[in-house]
Amino acid sequence: MINAVIFDADGVVICREKYFSERAGLPFEKVNPFFEGVFQRCLVGRADLRIELAKNIKSWGWKGTLDDLLEFWFSGEKKTDDVIMQYVLNLKGKGFKVFLATNNEKYRVEYLLKELDLEKKFDKIYASGYMGYKKPDTTFFRYILNDQNMKPEEVLVWDDDIEHVVSARKLGIQAEIFTSIDYFEERMKKYF
Repeated sequence: MINAVIFDADGVVICREKYFSERAGLPFEKVNPFFEGVFQRCLVGRADLRIELAKNIKSWGWKGTLDDLLEFWFSGEKKTDDVIMQYVLNLKGKGFKVFLATNNEKYRVEYLLKELDLEKKFDKIYASGYMGYKKPDTTFFRYILNDQNMKPEEVLVWDDDIEHVVSARKLGIQAEIFTSIDYFEERMKKYF
């Protein structure tokens, strides 16, 4: 029986139409190596995003300050999906545990918590930047299970990345790929 639902942040709870680099018109070939490289260390707290960005943004052609870039980035990727959030609140109101689980570094997590008041909407936020490992590493999900003293079969995960879904399933967690609101609502009827 499901007692808890873990929601991914970006792509499930938080809507993203375009990455900040696309919105800013920054050249993919200059920005992508950063995100494929040192940013992965930022995501697990082994490098500091502000320090690493400061080394790169001029070569990308960014004209503003580091703070300008972070504000542009974070503010453009903070809209929550109203339907998903209604499910979160309904589930919580019925006594289910609801968690947010995200591959994000500490500055963006802090921004989202402050701007979206997520700590009041979810029972707990699990972020790779604080945990030291990220999805799809099964340790990410095992950490949540251990922290909440939950059995895998008691948990449902919603994520928009199939690798993350497969990782959760390896532990015996029921996990679903988020592809659309319609699919989400149809599948939720199976569980609740």
